[in-house]
Amino acid sequence: SVQPALSQRLLKRKMNSIDATGVLEVITANPGCMLQVEQGFKSSGKPGRVRHIVDILDEAYSLE
Repeated sequence: SVQPALSQRLLKRKMNSIDATGVLEVITANPGCMLQVEQGFKSSGKPGRVRHIVDILDEAYSLE
């Protein structure tokens, strides 16, 4: 990361929001956010899955 301190603050805020909702799956359109939240789940040891919105749409259209 070019700005590791800022990145860590953003990750902490994201993970606090995720924890507050109790979700086990996070959907995003931003690949950088996806990688960051995946790392957040791994480093916290908490279960969770991060997916890109295109994968969700692909699954939805495949059901038709």
